[in-house]
Amino acid sequence: MPDPLRLIFDHPEGEHWYWDATAREIEAAIPHDDPRTFEVIISALDNIPVLMKQYSGWQIATGFEFLFNNALSLYPFLFADERIAESDRVLTAGKLFGLFNILFRTTATWTTGPAHLQKVSPADPVQGYINMVCYMFWDNCPLTELGIPAIRAACIDVMERCLAVPNNAVIEGALHGLGHLSPSDRRASEIAASYANRRAGPAELLIYARAASAGHVQ
Repeated sequence: MPDPLRLIFDHPEGEHWYWDATAREIEAAIPHDDPRTFEVIISALDNIPVLMKQYSGWQIATGFEFLFNNALSLYPFLFADERIAESDRVLTAGKLFGLFNILFRTTATWTTGPAHLQKVSPADPVQGYINMVCYMFWDNCPLTELGIPAIRAACIDVMERCLAVPNNAVIEGALHGLGHLSPSDRRASEIAASYANRRAGPAELLIYARAASAGHVQ
């Protein structure tokens, strides 16, 4: 069997492979409904530093988006698979912090300003896509909506920890995720409000944090 991580991450930079036959080939080799596939997700999260030596930031960001965006694949629904111990699923959700603290901390940027204020397409589409995956991750990832409180809590823990990562793009992405949860989740609202109340950081992030605490994000 081909190396599953190579299948997920080894794609020409800038190509939208996740909409074509390549995605179907990955699914055939790594079935989304096989609990053994969960080990592939764990391996990917555990090996981000290794992946960064082998692939570009775009390749890694795109591969993880494929694994966690349910518009691109069904892999995130393995987190609801009761054949896998819930404790393992919760622990793996917590490992998502590494995606932000290792990958996006060094690859996502604010070179053209905050993502939520962008009005034009970025001049560098590769960098723009990395930034977009970082910003939209929790918007596109269904883990908080699976109806599993411990997984939802683990994801909110990741977002909270991301607010301490020294990268504005990572912080903005976490606030975006918290903002979508805030209308129905008091803890998410309080975390965003707490960041706003620190009054330390770019004005754009403080304003956005206040908006996120009230669920006013898009």
